[in-house]
Amino acid sequence: MQMTSGGDWICMDCAARNGAAGNCGKCGEGPVLALADPQVRSALKQQDGERERKRSRMLLGVASGIGAIVGFPLVFTLGMFIGLAAVVGLGGVIFLILRAVFPYRPRFADIAG
Repeated sequence: MQMTSGGDWICMDCAARNGAAGNCGKCGEGPVLALADPQVRSALKQQDGERERKRSRMLLGVASGIGAIVGFPLVFTLGMFIGLAAVVGLGGVIFLILRAVFPYRPRFADIAG
């Protein structure tokens, strides 16, 4: 199991490492979870995956909105179907650009699951 220094207990809310059980020493929330438990590591990885999916959906919504606003005139100039295809393509490209510019940083990246 790969861990950074700071303790064998981790806060699920702020990802701070703690040396002992109890409430988190950084954010005050609690209780902290034992990293020695494989179920805890699995749950933390699952939480990271959920956060990444939620963020991707948010970026896709933003990209779709920008693509629709910027590409709307293309519907009138290129025709209905070609213009809508261009709007969808533009939204996809904007989504990829947003993901590259604002990459997802997992909260529990250093935990071997």
